[in-house]
Amino acid sequence: MSGILPLLGLIGSTLLSLWAAFKYLLTSSYRLEDGVSKLLLSRVRKENPTSWVFGGEHVTPPRFPELWEGFLLLDKIPLYFHRNERLMTAGWKSKESVTTLTFFRWNRTQVDNLLVHVNTGESIQVSALTPHGADRLGELEPGGEGELYLNPGSYEDIEADVKRVLAGDLNKTGALLHGSPGNGKTRFVRYLSKKYSLPINVVYFLPDYSNLDISLMFANIPQRSIVLLEDFDNLFDGRKCTMPSDQVKFTFDSVINSLDGVHNDYRQVVFIMTVNDILRVDDSIKERPSRFKFVKEFSPPNLEVRERILGDKNLAIISDGLSLDKVIHFKN
Repeated sequence: MSGILPLLGLIGSTLLSLWAAFKYLLTSSYRLEDGVSKLLLSRVRKENPTSWVFGGEHVTPPRFPELWEGFLLLDKIPLYFHRNERLMTAGWKSKESVTTLTFFRWNRTQVDNLLVHVNTGESIQVSALTPHGADRLGELEPGGEGELYLNPGSYEDIEADVKRVLAGDLNKTGALLHGSPGNGKTRFVRYLSKKYSLPINVVYFLPDYSNLDISLMFANIPQRSIVLLEDFDNLFDGRKCTMPSDQVKFTFDSVINSLDGVHNDYRQVVFIMTVNDILRVDDSIKERPSRFKFVKEFSPPNLEVRERILGDKNLAIISDGLSLDKVIHFKN
């Protein structure tokens, strides 16, 4: 017995040394943003690479599992992927997903390249912009959106400016689109995104955000993307926030100051704000070209556009006054 204990101690110390060497000398790890974690899992779903899954959560796409653990061989790089859920005791979120990617140290350069180009270009990412980074919402397929049934003069100069931004002649541009629902404001955003392969980052304002959170959110805006502030008049009437006033922690000034690019150069960024009622938009937004260069009304399609959609002049006359969505539905 006296000889066994030292032997067990020697074996234990040897195993501990091997474990320490493997963990701290041979391998390294990254904690991934949730959006990057989902992009990586999206590639795994599509490509079905060599993998050994230890455990996970069964979900129906497009939802992503909060729990997923296994070994992967992705782009010939051996990886250990661990995604888990951590409960929060304070703050605006009750939980968060934590993803750790472990790899051999000599593969660091390949891993960095993998994470930078994790979006393979086969899809266009749509993400929610938060103070803590972008969180994946979905994706669009690149390519044409089909014919853009918008009234002449409502969008051509905006698209021309987008081309200048992508060519590097301008850092950014901005368009404020207003008009009654169903007349193509969101459709135009999809058109730009799909035609020019521009990721969309949707800005959401939550009452628990502070002015610092707003600044961090805009500072996180990536290069070459569309930033969408949708239905802004549902959040603000002039400078007054219409969310419950006893909960809102940020101010209107933090939003407009962030639009000026104090914390970000906004390289190749297209800002688009959509509203239904232009009268609810403060002059500091709609009359400041440095923030939104274009202020355009998207009104119901005129007779010429309706005739192009319906292919029949009589139907085009009958459909007078209908929104774009209703005219397209009328055709079907």
